[in-house]
Amino acid sequence: MTSANDEGDPSPVQLDLTDDDAYYVITQALSDFAHETRGRAEDMAGYETPDARGALAAFALADVAESLRLQIETQIDARSTPEAGSE
Repeated sequence: MTSANDEGDPSPVQLDLTDDDAYYVITQALSDFAHETRGRAEDMAGYETPDARGALAAFALADVAESLRLQIETQIDARSTPEAGSE
């Protein structure tokens, strides 16, 4: 699901994570999702007849969740770090 502007180009979604609770909910949900999905992927890979395709898809989703969490943390860290010479 992607939103698009008038030209049909994808447009980013902005979330206000300045509230500590909002930040916590989003990052914890992404971490929990990644952890649970990796567990499911490991289970699929360990079936008597392994589901390699399902396991790879689940690992990929877990990686997406972890990447999103890292993007959020990186952007927040970058915005909270004072710029050089601004003191």
